[in-house]
Amino acid sequence: MSQDRPIPPYPSLPIVTPDPPARRSEGEKYGALFYLGIAGLVVLVGLIGWFAYGVWSLNRVWKDIYILHDEHRTEAERVQAAFELSRDPRLGAEQKWEIVLRKPLPEIARYVLAESLTPEIYARDRTAYVAMVAKSKDWPAWLRVLALRPVAFGTHQGDLIAPERLAPLRENPDPVIALWANFCAARSGDRGAAEAVKMAVVDQDSPHVEMARQLLRALENPDAAGTRALNDATSWLRAGYPPAARVWANWEIRGDRLVAKSAPKLQ
Repeated sequence: MSQDRPIPPYPSLPIVTPDPPARRSEGEKYGALFYLGIAGLVVLVGLIGWFAYGVWSLNRVWKDIYILHDEHRTEAERVQAAFELSRDPRLGAEQKWEIVLRKPLPEIARYVLAESLTPEIYARDRTAYVAMVAKSKDWPAWLRVLALRPVAFGTHQGDLIAPERLAPLRENPDPVIALWANFCAARSGDRGAAEAVKMAVVDQDSPHVEMARQLLRALENPDAAGTRALNDATSWLRAGYPPAARVWANWEIRGDRLVAKSAPKLQ
């Protein structure tokens, strides 16, 4: 009987360690959704930044509005705030109009804001706006004139209006209101209205003859010279039109400020 042979050892096998799976980028994991999410985040951050800038850029406007409506402020502070708002292009016509109609505010503050209105105020519905100016009750005369002023500038720029729409204003017993309405109708092609403006200039005894001259000049010059004439007619109202002169009686413009006439002048 043969002896058992020893079993030879098994050959050692190499240990094979598999490579770990390659890590995929976020873009590879989620594909187009990843880039869409990044784009959305960028847009969101941009919108937030734009909104924040808009709020910051209107800081002065909000401050002036707050001062104007703060009854604990002095009248001089509130009036100056209104003066600043009247010259700030960031305040829209509709926002100005809302302030103008607030009777508790200082009258001179309402006046300077009304004086700064442009044809933008009737952009939505000019016919309805003209009807409001003509028929609204309990308006001071100066407000009706200043509310009609944007229509005058609009017609001067070629935005004509049917003369019959202006009939109630042309028939107003206040000769200044009627004259501005006749100017608007004349610029829109009404010959009778044009003749009424010319006749107002002929009447040398009229207390409004200087304003009539400026309106006739604007009627005859549909260009920059006519625009200057309309601005001169607007300035004339402050001292030459009794309802407006009463509002301006204690106030004057000094440089970039609207101050009480009794206020000391700065050296």
